[in-house]
Amino acid sequence: SAVPLVLIGAFMMAPARDIDWNSVRAALPAFVTVILVPLTYSIHAGIMAGIIVDNYLWLAVDKLYGGMCAAREDKLEAEEDLEDPVADARTIQA
Repeated sequence: SAVPLVLIGAFMMAPARDIDWNSVRAALPAFVTVILVPLTYSIHAGIMAGIIVDNYLWLAVDKLYGGMCAAREDKLEAEEDLEDPVADARTIQA
């Protein structure tokens, strides 16, 4: 009966490749959930921990730092536009 359990576990891990692991906002709650379910032997505890981490990140990152991060990204995009020779050539041709 161990072989079917291992196969089911492998099939359950397949959706993990669709997680955006480069985004802390998406990766950290998913990681906490995936790790805590087998360590606590409780699906409920793992999912609740993932939801709590997700809410904390939503509060900390999006609400408290959202404005500053968005302003910084806009500034970086503006600097990238200035350094883009293709964009400069397009404006000269137009």
